[in-house]
Amino acid sequence: MEKREKGVSVDLQDFVPQRSKSQNQVTKHPSLREGLGGPSDSGGPSVHYGWSTADALAYTAVENNAIENRKLMTQAEDRLWYELKANKLGVHFRRQHVMGMYIADFVSLKNHLVIEVDGEYHLSSEQKLADQYRTDYLQRKGYRVIRFTNQQVLTDLESVMSTIIKSLIA
Repeated sequence: MEKREKGVSVDLQDFVPQRSKSQNQVTKHPSLREGLGGPSDSGGPSVHYGWSTADALAYTAVENNAIENRKLMTQAEDRLWYELKANKLGVHFRRQHVMGMYIADFVSLKNHLVIEVDGEYHLSSEQKLADQYRTDYLQRKGYRVIRFTNQQVLTDLESVMSTIIKSLIA
């Protein structure tokens, strides 16, 4: 099935979970809500998908940007990731994770917490408005959003980590 909008051809099969024939497991598209899988093709148990965070129709394009962002993290993002990765706080975080049409710098899906690390370009009035739309969207989806500047992360990491821990407890 193909859909054309404004000169863009999209194969909707790219956004439908595909099962491996040998394992009958989902091998593509992680954005479907957990627990919504129906019976498997072989009549076996229900298939469960991962967390519902991505916009299915835009997933591939946004995910490609997220992959690039993971490769090109800022110094502040890299420093904070060092503190968050490997469940060091007892909480699993993902970095550069697709959420709707946005990419969250860091997210704990289980704790519904998004952490954004903002560079100087976030100070422009245009970017502040875009950031507010993003925050509103994430809050409507049930996530709390906390923001830090690159400078805060690089010069006062202890305070940043304290704020994150308090947000996880709250």
